[in-house]
Amino acid sequence: MGARPGEPALGNKASVSELGIWREVIRRALRDLCESEASLRDEAIEWIGDGKGEDFLAVCSDADLEPSAVAKLAHRMLALGPDRGKVYLTEVMEVTDRDRHNRTIDQ
Repeated sequence: MGARPGEPALGNKASVSELGIWREVIRRALRDLCESEASLRDEAIEWIGDGKGEDFLAVCSDADLEPSAVAKLAHRMLALGPDRGKVYLTEVMEVTDRDRHNRTIDQ
C-alpha cells in the first residue's frame, strides 16, 4: 500500500494508520508536559528525557519523527511553563498541519 499524497512513503516500515498512532503517542506526551497533574507531567518528562531513551527513540522512529527535534520542542515547552507551553504546542501543530496540507496541494 502506497502513501497518500502529502504523507511519507513508508515502504515496509508501517502503514499510514500506524504512523498516525505513533505520532499521537508523541503528541500525548507533549500535551502531558503542560498538565497541572504532576504525575502526568513527571512521567512525560522522564519518558522524553534527553531524547536518547530507548523507548522514546523507538516511538520517534515509528512516528517518522526526528527524536532531537521532539526533545527540543519538549524542552522549549517546559521552559515556557504550562500555559504558554500549551499555546506553543498548538501553534507548532497548526504550522505542521498547514505544511502537510500545502505539500499535498503542491503534488
